[in-house]
Amino acid sequence: MKRSKEPKLIRYLRTLNNAEMRRLRTAVESPFFNTDERVTQLFKTLYKLFPNFPDAPDLRARVYPEVFPRTKYNDLKLRRLFSKLTKVTEVFFAHLAMEEDQRAHHQLLSAYFREHNQPDFFFQNLDAQLKIHEQEVQHATQLEAVRMQLLDQRYSHPAFDRHNAEDRTPERILEAAERFFIYAKLRYGLVLMSKGKIFNTQYTPFLADPSEADTAPDFLADNPTYQIYRQSLNLTHSPSNVNLEAYQRGLFEQFDRLLPGDRYFLFVVGINTLIRRANLGADDRRRVALEWYQMALERGLYEMENSLSPVTFNNIVAIGVQQKQFDWTHNFVERYSPQLPKNVRRDELNFARAVISFYRGEVDKTVQTLNKHIFSEAYSLKTRHLLLLSHFHFFLEDHTYLRTFLSQASSYMLYIKRNTTYTTIIRNTFLKTGQVTQQLARKLHQGMSRAEVLDWFETNAKPEQPLAGRAYLESVLRSE
Repeated sequence: MKRSKEPKLIRYLRTLNNAEMRRLRTAVESPFFNTDERVTQLFKTLYKLFPNFPDAPDLRARVYPEVFPRTKYNDLKLRRLFSKLTKVTEVFFAHLAMEEDQRAHHQLLSAYFREHNQPDFFFQNLDAQLKIHEQEVQHATQLEAVRMQLLDQRYSHPAFDRHNAEDRTPERILEAAERFFIYAKLRYGLVLMSKGKIFNTQYTPFLADPSEADTAPDFLADNPTYQIYRQSLNLTHSPSNVNLEAYQRGLFEQFDRLLPGDRYFLFVVGINTLIRRANLGADDRRRVALEWYQMALERGLYEMENSLSPVTFNNIVAIGVQQKQFDWTHNFVERYSPQLPKNVRRDELNFARAVISFYRGEVDKTVQTLNKHIFSEAYSLKTRHLLLLSHFHFFLEDHTYLRTFLSQASSYMLYIKRNTTYTTIIRNTFLKTGQVTQQLARKLHQGMSRAEVLDWFETNAKPEQPLAGRAYLESVLRSE
């Protein structure tokens, strides 16, 4: 049987906790919010049922006699009464929102005082809005947009003295407009560059060759946000020619002076450059990348985001174990895994534990962890890849394990070839690992030294070629 649609009012009430429900009762009983006694009676009846409201038909049957006693049931009358209480509830919600959002509070007061020709109060509330925005906005582009809007409202008010030579409102609007335009080009130019789209935009001259861009206005010359954005643009445009240490020093020195959104955005630009270089085999960049992540965690960067992305979580775990910071990585996983999205938290936690065990040399424990937990399909490739490296490790310890390893590698590659959901890049990157590890195992089994096999590896698996597990394979071939 199809369930009747629940009234909007009931869905509203379900969003309230007990304390808020009591406050709504006070509002409904107040003549400021409501003067209809039947609306009050309707709420009292619903209050008794909260939060376990029955289905719509049963609800109407129970409510109607309470608000319309000794009268024949009239659905239209009840719906109109529900509608009245719904509007009272929405006004109550608006009051709650204003209590929680002071910006909205001052915005409404500004509109009221402008309408009622009270310029002093109007200007006071505009200033209050600006002050709150300066404290709460996430990045510089957003701040300058708001600043322009509020200053323009001030200048446009009929009571504003436009002939006051000492007032700098027009200059402040122009400066905000200039900062907005520059920050927007820098910020969203970086976004476009990261997507490989920069040469399809009209801002190509400004963004593609930052060294020839126009000099910043005087009021931006010493601005830390502007300086770091400019460095980020150079970093993104030509990462191989930029001094990453200088960028790191500048970013970290100005870190606390940046707005939270700019802070996170500019950090990501730098860390992504480090990760790209590390993936190309730059061991020193892995060490620096770990220092960056440690700094970010110490300063609460990811806590300010309120949620840690699986990509970032995996990057931190991978770099931590590659740098043999096992205890630190373990503590990171246990502390920060609760900040992962709920739908991936369990899989990410168990996979991270398996990775840490693997790099510690506790490969049996890795295999047990991977086999014990049932991972979702999205983690199938990752778990199969880690199992492949685990079996390669078993071969390194005992060359009689060759046939078993080759069989495991063949099954691994067959799975990738048959799976059509992976992109070409992903498929080729992980297939390459299966092919390379098979060749490495055969050469080692034939009696070649690890130094000889390493020479072959560096020749046939060049850094610019995608290869999953490159850091691990390099490390074992370099070891005796």
